[in-house]
Amino acid sequence: MQHDYKQNHDINACGVRIINFVDKSIKLDIFLGGVMIANSLAYARCSEYVKIEAGVMNAVVLISNTSLRLYNVQLVNTKSGGLYTMIITGSTWNGAIWMVEDSDSNRSRRIRLIQASESIRSATLTVVGKVMLKASFRQATQYTDWPNQNGNIILRAEYAQETMRVRIQEKKVNENIGAYSVYLFGARPSPPEAIVIREGW
Repeated sequence: MQHDYKQNHDINACGVRIINFVDKSIKLDIFLGGVMIANSLAYARCSEYVKIEAGVMNAVVLISNTSLRLYNVQLVNTKSGGLYTMIITGSTWNGAIWMVEDSDSNRSRRIRLIQASESIRSATLTVVGKVMLKASFRQATQYTDWPNQNGNIILRAEYAQETMRVRIQEKKVNENIGAYSVYLFGARPSPPEAIVIREGW
């Protein structure tokens, strides 16, 4: 569910989208500054960007279809003109909110790694066989050039005292220029998963 909020190019507006990495059985309702920006967001789903007024505001996360059961509330800060992804992680009863700033640049095709899995000690993304991006839990790497297709990126993660290769789902991957993020996610005891999603309006 998406709400139009100041659809023109407002001076004090920003764009925010949501990803639900909580639990496969849980859908979420998310409010920012009193405005609902996602409704019944399923696990591993990413909402569209919603334009809202920038600034400091409360992020309120509710479990869908549970008589407004509160999951988490947290103050977040957004800047005018910025693009953000709000990542929600945790278990059925205890969660966390993490804001990551995205890129709206279409000058080149770039990619980064965002590590959102509590069960992973560290992860490494190899791009075109030579560039390695490393991240621990709740870390986002810098962007690097990504000139080729999804087959040229390899993700490895330290899981259960072993290093394993993680399959990257090819959702929303295409040849368009722009910024992309590989999201590593998943909670114990399930093995980690990964998706790649494009950024920008």
